[in-house]
Amino acid sequence: MTEPRMVVSDLVRSEVQSRFPNDAATVVEQLAVTPLPFLDAPDRTRERDRVHLAIIKLSGGDTAKLPHILDRAAMDWRDVLVWSGLGNVDWPDVLRAAGFPVPE
Repeated sequence: MTEPRMVVSDLVRSEVQSRFPNDAATVVEQLAVTPLPFLDAPDRTRERDRVHLAIIKLSGGDTAKLPHILDRAAMDWRDVLVWSGLGNVDWPDVLRAAGFPVPE
């Protein structure tokens, strides 16, 4: 039996490539296999991208930080949003200010 996979959008893949140039494939795979309860539906792409970008933001490009962040996101991804500053209605502005694209 294979693990369920999250869709990792092109926007997130691009950010992973720019922030983890030597480990992009591994990071994308880690994002894909980390369950984000209630965000796996096709109509939840923007919310899923928001969480994935929060994970990337929190890691600061350091792959050693990813396991802890991904474990926490799998338990309750809302914690990751709060920790990254993306938990409030101004999250698009916070994301832009940190140099990230904002999902459509």
